[in-house]
Amino acid sequence: MKTDKINDTYYAGFEGEPEIRVIYINSDESYALKIWNGYFEILLDCLIQIESVQSNILSEYDAHEGWYEESPWEVKNIRETLHLFDSYNIKI
Repeated sequence: MKTDKINDTYYAGFEGEPEIRVIYINSDESYALKIWNGYFEILLDCLIQIESVQSNILSEYDAHEGWYEESPWEVKNIRETLHLFDSYNIKI
């Protein structure tokens, strides 16, 4: 699949390392966010400490399912996952 636009800001400097691609496809174009796997796992590790591990992306991460088993991995409950990521508030 050809991706029209790729944002690799969170993968730069990690070329050759495992990556996660979050892809959005509409009728005209597709967009991808390319993330170093380490950043993605850090995000999920932080979320798992403050959120309930139920039937969402965190339960799959905790059970080592999803992208550990198959590629590409389709997140079934994307709205819930986006809400979870959006609710994460980083305070430094």
